[in-house]
Amino acid sequence: MRDNPTLKQRKAPKETSGRSQNGSSSRRYTSRTGRNGSGSANVNANAVNKGGLPAWTWMILGALLLAGFVYVDHMTHESLHRKAQSLNNGSGPAELNNFNRLLDKFTNGNANGNGSGGTNKANGNGGINNSQDNKSKADVHAESAQEVAMHALKSSIYEDTSLIGADGRRSHLIFSTDCSEFQHWQSYLMFHSALKVNQPGSVTRIASGCSDEEAISIRKWHREHITKKMGGRFFLHLTPHFSNVKDADGQTIGDYKFFNKPFGLLHWLEHGIGFDNGDSSGPLKNEDDVVILIDPDMVLLRPITGDFSKERDVVIGKRHLENRRFKVEHGSPFAQKYGFGSQWRTFNLHDIAGADSPAKLVSQKDGGSFYPVGPPYLGTVRDMHSIAEKWTEFVPRVHKEYPYLLAEMFAFCIAAAHLELPHQIVDSLMISNTNGDGPGGEGWPMLDAIPAGELCDFAKKPDHEKYAIPSVIHYCQRYAIQEWFFGKRKMDKQFFTCDSPLMEEPPSDIVPSSDWKMPPGGTRKDLTPIVAKKEGFMVCGVIGALNDAATFYKKHHCPEGEGNMSKTLNLEDATRWDE
Repeated sequence: MRDNPTLKQRKAPKETSGRSQNGSSSRRYTSRTGRNGSGSANVNANAVNKGGLPAWTWMILGALLLAGFVYVDHMTHESLHRKAQSLNNGSGPAELNNFNRLLDKFTNGNANGNGSGGTNKANGNGGINNSQDNKSKADVHAESAQEVAMHALKSSIYEDTSLIGADGRRSHLIFSTDCSEFQHWQSYLMFHSALKVNQPGSVTRIASGCSDEEAISIRKWHREHITKKMGGRFFLHLTPHFSNVKDADGQTIGDYKFFNKPFGLLHWLEHGIGFDNGDSSGPLKNEDDVVILIDPDMVLLRPITGDFSKERDVVIGKRHLENRRFKVEHGSPFAQKYGFGSQWRTFNLHDIAGADSPAKLVSQKDGGSFYPVGPPYLGTVRDMHSIAEKWTEFVPRVHKEYPYLLAEMFAFCIAAAHLELPHQIVDSLMISNTNGDGPGGEGWPMLDAIPAGELCDFAKKPDHEKYAIPSVIHYCQRYAIQEWFFGKRKMDKQFFTCDSPLMEEPPSDIVPSSDWKMPPGGTRKDLTPIVAKKEGFMVCGVIGALNDAATFYKKHHCPEGEGNMSKTLNLEDATRWDE
């Protein structure tokens, strides 16, 4: 999702928004009036027949008629929500499919609506107001017709007993995106990697800020390309627009797209998981379940679960071994180590978290031992909801003080410290940063056992049973070995299509034969054998994952023999795409 935090900080790049500015409804109503049955509802107030009613009477009747239409539209929404609740109470797949068809018909009729048919909040209260202490609950709880689909679909998570793990709990792997093409291909790759490694439980993309048209399109695409081909446990959850930054007068003064993560998490927890007995003041459903929050620019190499008891599967730094915990439980969240130490303690915690916040009492030692964390984050539903509530409360204040890339990550650290939820920090949940020969707090030591001559082929087809490997590749930087290169911002956004070629793959011996790299537009740089292994694994691993996912796409969506299977796409020459 972002460049690695161990590198120089930089502001989040600006993005243009394709959100609809249209506030009117596209639904047309026709009223049958008059005795001739013509169906015309046009009334000219000045063309009153002799002895007819005065113009003001017609105006009152027209207002009453309009109010009736609004009431019918409201009752249509209420009917859909009641239908969703009925489905949540045990209806079968056939009825669920019928409901989806009904919902599609309804939402297509409101494609340009004012939010009734989608999640267009761009001009509403969907942004972040730095003059306010907290996000309005009305914003977080706002629902659109598209979200009704999630209410209906979520029942299958709890009805499907195959999603229950050995410890009797379900896992919910989630990742937050916007609705851009840039994160669309990343989402497909993430879904496919979860399918490939047989990630247990449900997998959900949280997409924030879609226009009404985008919401309808993305739901249709998800159903055709994800749900129907990968399975019913792969979900899409739509939320309002959260990334606006507003001044004290409520005027939008900027955009911080990473607001989507904390606010999207809270929205999904309260609408996707939902409150027990429907009471928003009570606990969430299935509070013991495990939530795994990752970034969209990650590829799963093996399943992530809440069990870290197998020594072979885990790398933990010496600093984090004291009183080590083994499973995600209430009060015991886990996360990947990130390289910013106790930097979160330098913020104005009095203004951010309050005068009596426990975060102010955390020592320098404990601040670096339990809280310098980032995705993947793991916690129970109960703990993640508590964190999400404080995360969304604190992040506007952190961003006001520090309007840069890592504001939301620092806000997470402060929220966890405020709630006195020290994390068990794990190194091996991720590999990402290839700089230097040291492990850098990541899972690189696991690759030491893989011979250099096998490494590229193994990265393309990872097998945790053969060699222990980290949980995810986080491809947030630029990677190169010799002239072989991968950078996510160079990637063809239309890669998952029938016409796009597959990626050209490095040769099997690329790692042992390489002691240099030269990315596009860069200069040649020497590599140590250890760094060559890191760069080679990232390049080979991401290219291999992309080709596997693209092959799956072409097999299931392209006419036989018409999917482009040539391996000719090389990002070294991809000058036509934005960096």
